[in-house]
Amino acid sequence: MKFNKNKKIILLLSLLLGGILNSIGMINNYTPVYEEISEKAHKNEINMLNSAGFWTPNYIHIKSDNWSISGDAWIQVRSGTSIDPHIIENVTIDATGREWGITIEDSEDYFIIQNCTIYNAGTGSGSGALILKDTKNGQIIGNNISNNNENGIWLENYCENIEVSNNRVNLNGQNGIRLYESCIFNTISQNNLTYNSKWGLRFQYRCSNNTISNNNASNNTNNGFYIGDDCDDNLIEDNIANDNGIHGIRIDRKSDNNIIRNNIANSNDQTAILIQGVNSVGDDCYENQIIDNHLESNNYGIRVYGRIHNTTISRNTILYSEDHGIYSSNDCRYNIITKNTISYGVQNGVELAGFKNGTISLNKLVANHWDGLRITSNSGDNLIYGNLLKDNYERGVDIKSGAGIRNLVSMNSFINNTLGHGMDEKNPGDNDWDNGTYGNYWDNHTSPDNNNDLFVDNVYTWIQGAANSVDNHPLVNITSHLGEKIHIDETGMSAWNWSRTAEFKVWCSGSGTYINPYIIDGLEINGKTVGNGILIGNSSVYFTIQFCKVFKSGSGQTDAGIKFTETNNGMIINNNCSNNENHGILLYDECNNNTISGNLAFNNVDDGIHLYQSDENIITGNTLNENNQGLSIRYSDNNTISGNIANENLQGIYVYESVNSTLIGNTASGNTLLRGIILWQCDNNTISGNTANKNDDHGIYINNGEDNKILGNTVSFNGDAGIYLENSNYSSIHDNTAKNNTYGLHLEDSSYNCIYENIFVNNTYNYHETGTCIGNGDCRPGHSPAAEGGGGGGDDDAEEVIIPGYNIYILIGIICIVALVLIKKRWK
Repeated sequence: MKFNKNKKIILLLSLLLGGILNSIGMINNYTPVYEEISEKAHKNEINMLNSAGFWTPNYIHIKSDNWSISGDAWIQVRSGTSIDPHIIENVTIDATGREWGITIEDSEDYFIIQNCTIYNAGTGSGSGALILKDTKNGQIIGNNISNNNENGIWLENYCENIEVSNNRVNLNGQNGIRLYESCIFNTISQNNLTYNSKWGLRFQYRCSNNTISNNNASNNTNNGFYIGDDCDDNLIEDNIANDNGIHGIRIDRKSDNNIIRNNIANSNDQTAILIQGVNSVGDDCYENQIIDNHLESNNYGIRVYGRIHNTTISRNTILYSEDHGIYSSNDCRYNIITKNTISYGVQNGVELAGFKNGTISLNKLVANHWDGLRITSNSGDNLIYGNLLKDNYERGVDIKSGAGIRNLVSMNSFINNTLGHGMDEKNPGDNDWDNGTYGNYWDNHTSPDNNNDLFVDNVYTWIQGAANSVDNHPLVNITSHLGEKIHIDETGMSAWNWSRTAEFKVWCSGSGTYINPYIIDGLEINGKTVGNGILIGNSSVYFTIQFCKVFKSGSGQTDAGIKFTETNNGMIINNNCSNNENHGILLYDECNNNTISGNLAFNNVDDGIHLYQSDENIITGNTLNENNQGLSIRYSDNNTISGNIANENLQGIYVYESVNSTLIGNTASGNTLLRGIILWQCDNNTISGNTANKNDDHGIYINNGEDNKILGNTVSFNGDAGIYLENSNYSSIHDNTAKNNTYGLHLEDSSYNCIYENIFVNNTYNYHETGTCIGNGDCRPGHSPAAEGGGGGGDDDAEEVIIPGYNIYILIGIICIVALVLIKKRWK
């Protein structure tokens, strides 16, 4: 018996040893796959359609989370959590004669309704094809809810956290989608809400904090979108509302703090965007924002009617309105109309009736058939400032006899208006056409200016009307921007300095301090292939250039869309500097302590952003694609380059003869000629957390550099090496992941580099040295780097496949000891 036991022990040990040896072999050749299982991935999985089939029940009714009570095959009953919701899918319901097809009420379980079709539902007011009542945590995705007698999708009474997306909701007898009574924090997105007999989407009674985005609500009989009766804090963004029978988007009665942004609303029979408070005290609407919308060929572009207050109407483009571009009426107070472009209207660009204590500023009111701005019906105490009033068929500004008083008109530019630039039919002195210091620019009165103070020496007297108004301080220069290039030289030698620019140009504001920087905002400049679009020189004050579009600057070696020379403390933020003949953005010669953030620079002939001899700058969050080089930095030290995207250039990010900079969290992938990230003759830099994949040559390449830190980067699927060091020494390379390259890490004539805790897998050669390489390896205490290296050939040892936190042989030894102890106990 003892012999048999020993025999069995020997057999088991042999099997264990064989398994261990096999494991070592597998480890040497293993390609780890690291998978991240996330809630999003699980969501994608559960949203795949069930292959079990399709069903045609008469109706589905879920109440009080009784998901399992019916036992119906078309209800997949799960745990009802966010990662394991109940599912109703692949159902077709002909709801003829019924109020609804699917109703869920009093439910808090998570659920999904997808790929269902419901038609012919609805027998009276309040009915709908798919109804949720007092229900939370649902997703209604990819359904066809069309051809119903009343409403398509109806959310009622405290529905919360419901996503309604990618549904077809067409040709219903009432609303496409309706939210009614205290439905909050829901998302309505990417739905087609067309040809419904009333509204595409309707919110009513305290439905707040909802997001309505990327929907198409066109060709509905009434409005595309209606939000009314105490509906606050909703975001209506990136939608289309065209060809509706009344309004595109309507905000109604006691609805405050809604944002209507970046929508398209064209060819609606009445108004593209209407905010209406009616006339009763208590029905007022406050602090809504209408910004960045495109509104074309409507009767009115934007209308605010009846007790609308503190509303901002900004940066909208309003074209070809059949009536007025913007129209207010009936006691609207403290509203701001600014930076809009309003052109080619059949009547006035802006008409104000009952508009009080407001600001009308920095608008372009051009080529309207009546006036650029008309003020009527008790509109008073308004500031009309910095507008461009050009090419209107009647007048630039027309103040009618019924208007209010104390309107101030200053710093505007009046150019080529047909019947006259201004008219004032009030009593003398009721309104002012200068502010006591600054008047307006009138293109028929620009001289003389004998003392060169930029004011015309004689008053302007050609303002028509009974008031006999004059401008006592007319200006020599146009105050608005007409597309010209910008040059500011703080010395005042070659151009205006900042203070003079801010004084006489309405597109520049501020005082140049840290808390009140000069700001250039929202300009569009065509450089016409000569010189720079915006040039700032010899400046050390604080300033910001933002939201500008600059293109077709010149092809000279130092030309750019936006260029700084010997300039500090500037910020270039959220501009589009694409399609220039040389650089998009250039900091040239001693430009320090500047920030370049959030800009787009595409398709420039040379670099998206270029720094030359400029230190301690921050370049962050820019998108720099399809240029010669996305970002180029030469002879510039101590810069921070973070979070930029430099893809599909010839080279992504190139740094030359620069020290002590940090490159962190950038993406430089798909660059088509050479490398993702290149450092040439650069020392003491940190390259951390970057992604450089699918570049034609190397992901990260360092030539002739020392003491650089290369850590935490991902470099995969590159044509040659993930990381390549040439003639580069004393650098640390750790915690990087390099997969599916020809070389994971390639060292050429590079020595004493500290290499550890990297993941080099599935490369043709995980680790490779050529030329003279000495002392590369793990330099941490307790580890010994190689004494010498070099020579040809590929070194693909398992030592380069490093699993962080473990030495694989120690782990196997521990397993062996434990196994022996267990076997011994078992066979005693």
